Amino acid sequence: MYIRTRLALWFILIMSIVLVAFSIAIYNLLHANLLADIDSDVRQRAAILRLAALPEPGETTLRKPQLDVSTSPDIYLQVLDGKDPVVNFMRGTALRPFLSVLPEPEAAKFIEAFAERMAAAYPPQPNGQTLFPFRRLFLVAQR
Repeated sequence: MYIRTRLALWFILIMSIVLVAFSIAIYNLLHANLLADIDSDVRQRAAILRLAALPEPGETTLRKPQLDVSTSPDIYLQVLDGKDPVVNFMRGTALRPFLSVLPEPEAAKFIEAFAERMAAAYPPQPNGQTLFPFRRLFLVAQR
C-alpha cells in the first residue's frame, strides 16, 4: 500500500474521531442547557401559580386567579366509511364513559339503538361515505 493511501486513511480516521467527539460534546451541552431551561421555566410557572392560588392570611380556601378566557368553536367535517361509521368514530371518544359502565348485553343494545339513530341523523352519501360534522370547543385562558 502506498504511503499516500495510508496517510489519507489515517487522516480520514482521525478527522472522523474528532468529528464524532465534537458532535457528542455539542449534543450533551445542548441537551443539558435545554433541560435546564425547561426545568427553570416549569419551576417559575409553578411558583407564579402557587402565589396566585394561595389564600390571603385569614382565608381558608384557595383563590381563583383572574383569567382572560377566550373560546373558539370549530366544526371539522369528517368523511367516514364503513358500516355504522359515526358509531365507530365515537366509540373511542364520546361513547367511552357510557360503554365502560354498562354490562356487555346492555352495551350491545345501547350501541344498536344508538347506531339506528346515528344512521337516521347522518345517512350515507350516494358514494357510500358518511359526512359527520365533528364539533370542537377550544378554550384558552390567560392571566
